[in-house]
Amino acid sequence: MKMKRVARLLLCSLIFGMFMLGNTAAQAQDEDRFLVKLQAGPLGLFRQGNDDIALVNDNAVLELVNAKDVNLGIAPGLDATLGGRYRMFGLEFRYFGLHEWSSDHDASSANGAWVWYQIPIGNAGVNLLATEYDSKLHNIEANVRWWPFDRLSILAGFRYLMLDENLDITQDIGPGTIATHEIETANTLLGGQVGLEGIIVRFKDAFFQGDEISFGGWAKGGYFNNHIKTDISITTTTYAAKGSDDKSSFLCEGALNIGYKITKNVAVDLRYQVLWIQNVGLAPEQVTGSDPGSSGIASTKAQSVLYHGPWVGIVLSF
Repeated sequence: MKMKRVARLLLCSLIFGMFMLGNTAAQAQDEDRFLVKLQAGPLGLFRQGNDDIALVNDNAVLELVNAKDVNLGIAPGLDATLGGRYRMFGLEFRYFGLHEWSSDHDASSANGAWVWYQIPIGNAGVNLLATEYDSKLHNIEANVRWWPFDRLSILAGFRYLMLDENLDITQDIGPGTIATHEIETANTLLGGQVGLEGIIVRFKDAFFQGDEISFGGWAKGGYFNNHIKTDISITTTTYAAKGSDDKSSFLCEGALNIGYKITKNVAVDLRYQVLWIQNVGLAPEQVTGSDPGSSGIASTKAQSVLYHGPWVGIVLSF
C-alpha cells in the first residue's frame, strides 16, 4: 500500500512538472520576440493623518494650532511604467509622483501666540495665525523581471524616492512685525528592492472573442538609506536652525489589480495600492524638537507614513 501511494505521488508530481514546463515552453514559443509595454494613468493617494502635536499655543498654554488641523488627505498624481520583455526576462522603468498635497488652517488669539519650539517664539499681543502645510512625493525605479511561469514574475531593482515637506506658520511676533516660520524637511531614499507580481485568475472571451478579464496583484519591499534634512527659518528675524541625519528605512508597496484586455494590444487596468515608508522626517514632527531662537539645532525626528489610493490606466503592448 505504501509503495502504491509513493508511486501515485511520484506520478502526480511528474505530470504537474511536465505541465509547468510545457506551459513555460509554450509561453517562450509564443513570445519569441521583443515585447514592449507601456502603462500610464492618474493616481489618487491618501496620506494618513498627522500625529496629535500642538504647534501653536497662547499665553495660558491653550492650543491654537494642532498638526491635525492641517491633515493632507488625498491628492492626484501620475503613475507610469515602460517595460520591455524577451522570452522569460524583462526590464522596466517606473515613475509615480504627486506634485503637491496642500492644507491650510486659520486661527486667532487675543491672548498671545507662541510657536511651540523647544524654547517657544511668539508675541503676547493679539495674533492672527495662518498655517499652510505642503508635501510632495516623487518615485523613480528600475527593475529586472523573470517570468518562471506564465502568470508569475519575480523582480529585483533599484528605487529612488524623494519626499519634501514645507510647513509655514505666519503670525504677529511683535508690534507691527509679521513673520513666517518656515519649517522644511527633505527625505532622499536610495536602495534596492525585490518583489513579485502575479495573476490569480483570468477569464478569456469574457464578453466577446479575444477579450480577457484578470484579477491579480503585486508586492515589493526593500531596504533604503534615507538622508533627512531639516531647515527652519523665521522671516524678518535672524532666527534659524538646521539639522541632518541618515537613517535606515524599509519601504513596502503592494496592490490588487483588475485588468480588462480589450484586444491583444490594448487593456484597461484598475488597482488599489498601498505604500508604507519607515523612518521619514515630516515637517510638523520637527517643531517641538527644534531650537531656532537659541542653539540653532533643528530636529530630524523620523516616523512611519502610510499612503493608499486608486489608480486607473491604459496598458499598451507592442
